Amino acid sequence: MLAFYRRMLLERPVVTKSVTAAVIMVSGDAIQQRFEHQARLRAYERSSESDSAEASPASPASVALEERPDYLKDYDVARSTRMGVFALAIFGPVMSRWYGLLDRLYPGTSTKAVLLKTALDQAAMSPTFTLAFFTAIGAMEGRSLPEIKAKIADAYVPTLITTYQVWPVAQLVNFYAVPPSLRVLWTNAVGLGFNTYLSKMGNRDARQQATEAGQSAQTVPNQ
Repeated sequence: MLAFYRRMLLERPVVTKSVTAAVIMVSGDAIQQRFEHQARLRAYERSSESDSAEASPASPASVALEERPDYLKDYDVARSTRMGVFALAIFGPVMSRWYGLLDRLYPGTSTKAVLLKTALDQAAMSPTFTLAFFTAIGAMEGRSLPEIKAKIADAYVPTLITTYQVWPVAQLVNFYAVPPSLRVLWTNAVGLGFNTYLSKMGNRDARQQATEAGQSAQTVPNQ
């Protein structure tokens, strides 16, 4: 499998890196959706216990419980698709060419070259990528321009702060020790956990709306 992957990197480098990025970004979203499912499941179990305790013994069916959360049934395929499309169409191709540009500007793995590549990557690409992510995801969700701007105003700075807590060290290793053909793969591997965080930030409004809708439904009295 590794030999096949290396061969594809030589024959179709941009396509291979882009597909890899899409698979890993979708995986990160699937992990985040699993976390969200576990949170809903815990809330459901607490609600069930509370409703059971409060129900009248003479009429135990008087309290209608919500349907038990089901991960596969509740899985948001459209959300994962948006994450995958972003990685396939934007992240993979852009990062493949970006790393090539950095190697041309600062060739080699000397301390100076690695530090310069890392500094430029974090100063230029990290803020640009974060902005592109929220803009592209918002556009694919069908949001209006004011809604996208509001999303960026809410999530951009916290996401960028987290980015700078993770990626400088990861990129130092990337530029110093990882062969150029595998740098996007390394970024994707490190990014599996970070993509889970991106999914959380990129879909935070949708989760809040679903939670509020569920809470509103619970306040409707039984007829």
